[in-house]
Amino acid sequence: MRAVHRNLFILLLLVVLASSKTPDSDLCKTKEKEGDIDYYCDNSPIFVCKDYGKDKYCVHKGVFPAEWRELLGALILAVAISLCNAAGIGGGGIIVTINVTLFQFSAKESIAMSNFVIFFGCLTRYIRNFKNKHPLKDATAIDYGIVTCQMPLVMLGTFIGVQINEILPETLVFILLFVTLLYLTYKAFVKAIDAYKKEKKIAQEKKEQKDEERVPLRGKRYKEY
Repeated sequence: MRAVHRNLFILLLLVVLASSKTPDSDLCKTKEKEGDIDYYCDNSPIFVCKDYGKDKYCVHKGVFPAEWRELLGALILAVAISLCNAAGIGGGGIIVTINVTLFQFSAKESIAMSNFVIFFGCLTRYIRNFKNKHPLKDATAIDYGIVTCQMPLVMLGTFIGVQINEILPETLVFILLFVTLLYLTYKAFVKAIDAYKKEKKIAQEKKEQKDEERVPLRGKRYKEY
């Protein structure tokens, strides 16, 4: 057990060291063009050079002009957020993944934007549903008693998560995000298979019941009056 802990600590230490950036890691590249020095970013067209003091750094561009991958990401986000709100979930994993892959934001920037999108979606859904009545009792559909009990732990977990996000390096955040999404995907896949088997079993039982009702009774004789 100690060897496992030691290897895990070494792995985390290597990740931290590998993810540490030097001050020159985001500097713009330079090339001479007709006697002048041209600054550029070789990461992606989404990054542009900006002056910060004496040096130029590669930073994420503004909204316009929009690249094709940003338009595609906006379309996928609109569909994904609609489905997530219809299902009653936040969809943070999907939002962060799209922000990282298509919009090419950093993990921490993507998480911050994901939090805002989820908050706005939850607020909209709450305004839409806070007047709905419970179908079985004289109360609102939202049980405020349960919400009151859950909020302290939710706020505590949120505070701890924010502090961890600020402390951990970006590469380690990527690894944790990947492991979490992989685990959630596995659980969702297993749950979907179980739901499919249950639905198939119920459908088979209903079919057998209908077949039994259609079979004529045999061995009985009826008197003719």
